[in-house]
Amino acid sequence: MSTYTRVYPIDDKSYNPSDNPSIKGRCQVTSSSGDILVGPAPYAAASAGWVVTIYEGQANPAVIGSYAIGGVSGGDTFTLTELDGTPWVAPASSDGAYDFIVFDPSAPTGNDTIPEAVMFDTLPATGMEVILSSGQYLILDPAVFVVNAVYSISIMKVLNRDGASGYLLGRDGVNGRSFIRK
Repeated sequence: MSTYTRVYPIDDKSYNPSDNPSIKGRCQVTSSSGDILVGPAPYAAASAGWVVTIYEGQANPAVIGSYAIGGVSGGDTFTLTELDGTPWVAPASSDGAYDFIVFDPSAPTGNDTIPEAVMFDTLPATGMEVILSSGQYLILDPAVFVVNAVYSISIMKVLNRDGASGYLLGRDGVNGRSFIRK
């Protein structure tokens, strides 16, 4: 049995890690603040709901972890929340520069692998159109699937989900960290 560390809602989009941005950089943390300063415009691609993983820094190891972006101000400041939505406040003595990764958690990025499995909550009406990791086009016939079962199918892109809902299951890759639990 495989252990999946990333879960993505099924949608009509690419799940190819190279098609989804993962932005790395340095941020400035200020003690007792809920904001981090990330720098100029390149980070403006990030939006509320994306995840910031702070993975290195010399000021305070209590800052290391993953947080949700609650808001973006001026393209260079992120207001963070805990992943459960509660407000985040930088701990005392955390002033300093930290390395971070920011990404959209609903799709794999360069820090992840292509989803390896699919699980349906709702089956497609007549067939979900996908591109597999091998590059092959395939229509997933609903007659061969059962709701809530996990099927080992590496899907790179969903062209038409045909009413299907559920999740693609994957893993963090070897090149970086997606989520760091505190």
